[in-house]
Amino acid sequence: MSEELNNEYGPREDESEVDEVVVDAEDIIEIGSDMDKALMQESPDDKKSTVVIGIVHEFSAQELVELAQQITEIDAEIDSLLGEQLETNEVLKKIKKRITGKDDMRRELSKQYVQGFTTNLIDCTVEQDYDNRLINFIDEFGTVVKSEPIPEDKLL
Repeated sequence: MSEELNNEYGPREDESEVDEVVVDAEDIIEIGSDMDKALMQESPDDKKSTVVIGIVHEFSAQELVELAQQITEIDAEIDSLLGEQLETNEVLKKIKKRITGKDDMRRELSKQYVQGFTTNLIDCTVEQDYDNRLINFIDEFGTVVKSEPIPEDKLL
């Protein structure tokens, strides 16, 4: 595997020659902008250091196909979740409308409760009864639902 890890800095040292080093966060320092986010840590014997660098790995055609498949699967999952979100939003809108309707009904009933009465609007015919000096309001069934005295200025 060490032959595969050649880069512009030359072949990697044989792993048997590198001492294992425990890394403390305070021992890590950032080095060189030429090395993409490279980190260096000095070894205890101050003769060697280890470097972590980013090495470019070009994907094979098969790896690219696998990545494309993963992307497609994730896209399908995202589309599914977005669909669920839209459905949920529609359900929430319907529930909100129902709540608003019930709240309006409750307000109207509370108003009637506090007032102790309600006013119903009905279509009526108006008849003036000059003999009894009354204006009669008659519903569709012919029942007088309300009577008022005719004002004096209307009698003349």
